[in-house]
Amino acid sequence: MGSAGELCPSPGYHPFMTHTTHPSPAPPRRRGARLTTVAALPFLLLAAESGAQGATRTNPELPRQSVDTRLPAAPRRTIRVSAGDNLQRAIDRARPGDVLALAPGATFRGRFTLPEKDGDGWITIRTAGDDGLPRPGERITPAAAPRLARIVAVDGEAALRTEPRAHHYRVMLLEVTAEPSVKRNGGLVRLGASGKAQSTLAAVPHHLILDRVYVHGHDAMHLKRCVSLNAAWAAVIDSYLSECHGKGQDTQAILGWNGPGPFKIENNRLEGAAENVMFGGSDPTIPNLVPSDIEIRRNHILKPREWAGRWTVKNLLELKNAQRVLVEGNVLESVWPAGQNGFAILVKSVNQDGRCTWCVVRHVTIRNNVVRDAAGGVNLAGAVNRSKKKRYWPGEFLNNVLIENNEFTDIGTGGPDYAGRLFQVLDSVWNITIAHNTGQATKFAIMPIGAPKRNVHITDNVFGRTRYGIKGQGATVGTATLAKYFPGGTFAGNVVVDGKAKSFPARNHFPGRGQAVAGFKGSDGRLAGADLRALSAATRGVDR
Repeated sequence: MGSAGELCPSPGYHPFMTHTTHPSPAPPRRRGARLTTVAALPFLLLAAESGAQGATRTNPELPRQSVDTRLPAAPRRTIRVSAGDNLQRAIDRARPGDVLALAPGATFRGRFTLPEKDGDGWITIRTAGDDGLPRPGERITPAAAPRLARIVAVDGEAALRTEPRAHHYRVMLLEVTAEPSVKRNGGLVRLGASGKAQSTLAAVPHHLILDRVYVHGHDAMHLKRCVSLNAAWAAVIDSYLSECHGKGQDTQAILGWNGPGPFKIENNRLEGAAENVMFGGSDPTIPNLVPSDIEIRRNHILKPREWAGRWTVKNLLELKNAQRVLVEGNVLESVWPAGQNGFAILVKSVNQDGRCTWCVVRHVTIRNNVVRDAAGGVNLAGAVNRSKKKRYWPGEFLNNVLIENNEFTDIGTGGPDYAGRLFQVLDSVWNITIAHNTGQATKFAIMPIGAPKRNVHITDNVFGRTRYGIKGQGATVGTATLAKYFPGGTFAGNVVVDGKAKSFPARNHFPGRGQAVAGFKGSDGRLAGADLRALSAATRGVDR
């Protein structure tokens, strides 16, 4: 058995899985099977981090694999499925290479299952014809619904789900929803499973693509999630997921916790009440599993403002168990304090229920994104693995995170109860870089809390004026906070509006309120702050 956090070959090992390793020295880690009391924890953290790794910046590892979402070759045969036909029978009889062409406007009600088939040819399930429908690479919208075939849930079960080991299915150009009479549903599309049904890698479904699908609940419906991603080689592309909401329970547009990946989530509109996109949050039932090689690109991730006061709201993007994650070219907007304090992005390692000692978040790259209209910007937490008895389970700290070339606007402007923190850094994170971002928040530019954070580099950013600036608990603004919470780290090339030069390390810039913030050089010779031209190119059309 390998070290915690690795997926090791076992009797259920799949050839499409990769053996995961640390490309850099392992970060500090809580070890042992015993619970640790909160009172003893700070001493253990300091002991684990003694002889820290130094101040050398190393970028996170990017995803090693990417899901190929290109259309398959010409079909072996096309099978027409008309309104009133038995869709499940057609799926059961389909062979690899077939296309099931569903009549435009036809409705198929019930629970439909994608079974395991022999062979590795793709089975495509789609609306027949292309007239008036988006082409590959174009995002579907509700305007296409009258032209689409519909799969409709009639109760709390999934409208579409997979059997164990199902593979090579492409579901495209369809609407998936529930009857108006359905008040609660546990998930409309479930790719993979959890529990005894999926406790080994051998049982994991794989090669599954949702392409230009319109998946949605309805206004009064408690929908736990639109799509579950507990699979391998799975993708959601060019799609529209909406009305994924509930009260008193976390609900998501997309959630994955018991699938190894890789995953691709690209060019979608994603509406989810608690978390729009999330990995982790429940302990995987496959031993040593960490969802890996995750691409989240060019999505419009938002919560409609009319949801305020109706549904339980937390974050836009949350990671609790994931590695090698790339978040790039997205527009993330609108989150407010409700179920939590409303940070747009929350990244932390969590051994959720005490059984996942290997659970970790590491090697995360967040670049070229726009974040706006949020109570808080980014919240990084080392390991908030606390049980009801206020003890900490064993686990690995959050480590190896790069936040680069992002723009943050309207952070904390919604009211006095908003967090108003551009970056919040909790617990013992390790190897964190915050570089070339531009943002402004109402209260804090950076607020560190808890134990010292090792190997942290904050360079070449533009921090707009805030009420408290860069300040941690028990320390004054600037150098004192940096020395206490980021010992041995780097703070250089930043523009801190209304900051006092005497309160900060040298090699930074401190324009006054009302002065221009453009034109200052960073520590690397480039202009400080985000490259807005590159950012505009990366996000062009995403929030159309």
